[in-house]
Amino acid sequence: MKKIILIINLLIVVGASVFGYLYLIKPGLMNYHYAYLQMNETEIIDFNLHIFDLMITFKKIIGGMFFCVALFTLGIIYLNHKTTYDKANSFILFAALCFATIPLTILSHRVAEAIPDGEPKPLWYLPVLLIVLAFVSTLIAQFSKSESRS
Repeated sequence: MKKIILIINLLIVVGASVFGYLYLIKPGLMNYHYAYLQMNETEIIDFNLHIFDLMITFKKIIGGMFFCVALFTLGIIYLNHKTTYDKANSFILFAALCFATIPLTILSHRVAEAIPDGEPKPLWYLPVLLIVLAFVSTLIAQFSKSESRS
């Protein structure tokens, strides 16, 4: 069972890292930000440069948060490898992911709903997928027999 939990947790690491990387590296805003505002980059800057800078800062904070989720998950993987506390570790990961991503998911879903069809929309369901993976990992850990380290 530890191998299944490891694979699931590695999927969380990869997903959170990719999401974080895209948010940190891509210059400007994401296409769905422009679609939501119904303005392009130049129009936002002309309207108020400080709003544009604030939005870029928020985007980078979200990217950093997802890198933190990936690092936290790597820490859980390490603890699962060194200890027999799979049940507690998996629950801690699930709880941390919920705290980190549920507010973002709700906001992203609302933004997606407000954007007209045919325009780029945020992939609000990807953070949900990370939560589901952590939940599955928690369930597997809860119903599996503890393996001791010799």
